[in-house]
Amino acid sequence: MRADLAALGPEALVALSNLGFVKKAVRELAAGNGPALAEASDGTVTGSFADGVVATLPPGRALKDAPCTCGAVGHCRHKVMVALAYAPWAGTTAAPSAVASWSPGDLDDDAVLAAVGQRSVDQARRWLRSGLVVTVSPGVVPVAQLPSNTVRFLSPDSLAHARCDCVLGHGCGHVVAAVWAFRLAPGGGTAELRTTTRPTPDDDTAFSETRALGEALVVDGVVGTLPAFTAGLRLAADGLAAQRYTWMVTLVQDLEAQLVAYHARSARYAPATITRLLVEVELRARAAARGSSALPASFVLGSGEALETPLDKLRLVSLGAQVGSDGRERSARVLLVDPDTGAVLVVEKAWQVPEGDPFPTGPELGARRFAGSVTLAQVGRGRIVTRVAKRRANGLLGFGAGTAGALSVAPVGDDWLTLPEPVRFRSVRRMLASWGDRPPRALRPRHLAEEVHVLPVAAVRDVAWDAGDQVLSATLVDPEGTAFRVARPWRTAAPGAVDVLAAALLGGQGPVRAVAGAVRGRAGAVVLEPTALLADKIVVPDLDEVATRPSLPVGGRQGPADPVDVALQAVSSALCEAVHAGLRAVPASWPDRVDALAGGAAARGLATLGAALRALGSAVRAARAGAPWPTAARAWLEAAARVTLLQEQS
Repeated sequence: MRADLAALGPEALVALSNLGFVKKAVRELAAGNGPALAEASDGTVTGSFADGVVATLPPGRALKDAPCTCGAVGHCRHKVMVALAYAPWAGTTAAPSAVASWSPGDLDDDAVLAAVGQRSVDQARRWLRSGLVVTVSPGVVPVAQLPSNTVRFLSPDSLAHARCDCVLGHGCGHVVAAVWAFRLAPGGGTAELRTTTRPTPDDDTAFSETRALGEALVVDGVVGTLPAFTAGLRLAADGLAAQRYTWMVTLVQDLEAQLVAYHARSARYAPATITRLLVEVELRARAAARGSSALPASFVLGSGEALETPLDKLRLVSLGAQVGSDGRERSARVLLVDPDTGAVLVVEKAWQVPEGDPFPTGPELGARRFAGSVTLAQVGRGRIVTRVAKRRANGLLGFGAGTAGALSVAPVGDDWLTLPEPVRFRSVRRMLASWGDRPPRALRPRHLAEEVHVLPVAAVRDVAWDAGDQVLSATLVDPEGTAFRVARPWRTAAPGAVDVLAAALLGGQGPVRAVAGAVRGRAGAVVLEPTALLADKIVVPDLDEVATRPSLPVGGRQGPADPVDVALQAVSSALCEAVHAGLRAVPASWPDRVDALAGGAAARGLATLGAALRALGSAVRAARAGAPWPTAARAWLEAAARVTLLQEQS
């Protein structure tokens, strides 16, 4: 019996072919129009159809490469029907849900070579020279998350049906690397594949130059930067790219974008963002220099990441959209999840509004073309299939141009309810448990939509409008009875979004069944900013028209502010003020203010932060008296790193 074919259920075949073929195959088989099957002694399965078409599925060959007399190139419904019909014909009910957990790492080198060929094995070996970090998850369908690709092993003990989202789709070097990673981490987790030793940040010129630029920015401030400084950042990015430190490249690019935004008087500039980016450079440098099996340098620096990766055919489900504003620019961001892998991707587009023209509302932007002939509203609430796409390392997705990049769009329906973890969790408790062992955000992969999740909703309570903070909030309850909060600020770009959201939360589109958006933990509570809700239909607040404006009770902050949170906010504000103006230019009283904040932090049990702040105040005074300013900059980075980590934990 062909165990690999028997294990291919409809979901696996959708990943290996397409949804249309599988739906049609299921209907034909249900109507009694299936093929006559035969199995040869070597395991070759043949399906003969009434119209004379014969599809042959040899062992060890991918479904796409199997021969069929219908003449179709690649996939066809006949091969899908033979695969679907095989398990009942062979007298087994085996399917992915019934197969025992297995590990691709159990396959030997001969099996790998026979399945993918020498070229793919050699390609994987080349990647190992610079290092590759892979996260593996064993199970009925083992999954390997490579830096820029995801591999799923859809059939036990067979690589012929391993599915990769790269342009090849199967039989690629990513499959080989995934097998090797499962050998290193058979129980799951992170595996670092490497054949050579790379220089650490301490002896890498490009890295040391980047850190020196960061220290100079702290000393002179954003206000004091000159065009030559951004040119220096570009050179640093080039040097980091040559070393394949992808996360560091994107970090420096983000720093440059913040400086450009400041000089353009753009709303995208924020001192808090500059602070976060500088802290991230410092923390990644420290972690990479220290090195550990749990956080290898290649994981922290992104040395195995490709800046851009072409992808094979993608089937994506929208998790909603957000619109934004910056001067006379209006922008949109759509969140799309790959239901096969659970990876959340981001598509962005901006429109410049001519002087004198009125600014478009969210629904008006929704009617504009977003990708090819498809509108923003269609992408923002639809199910999308594309054959040409490129993904950047941070999850930013770009669609191909022309007819080759054409999108097909269909309504989402209930697709959210079948999405896999870690994008959809069955409860808040499961989501929080999955966060338990992850490293700090500043050391994780720099994915734009890392915090985007779908949570189930059993009840909605306490929908209220905070007139002071201009925030709509509500308490939602998951099926286990755990409460979490939904919060949506009012924004100029989508003024009607809070009314659309309030009406949906109050049951205007039927009971809310799930909500999607960016999730954060704050002061022991879970807060989600929604991009879409699933009720009787998908509701996208930023793109939907306002039908009713519900009357809401006026609420406010619940309970007194946490004293530790207040102290951390005060410290963060002082540090942001310093990086904006520069340590050279802060007021003479600023070191005294930092000393006072140090005392307040220590009084609230934050002794280490208090010591770092006192050291910062002393370093600034010493620099004004003639000591080196970089020493003060390093003291600022130490204090900023500590407060950033504490705020993440609070």
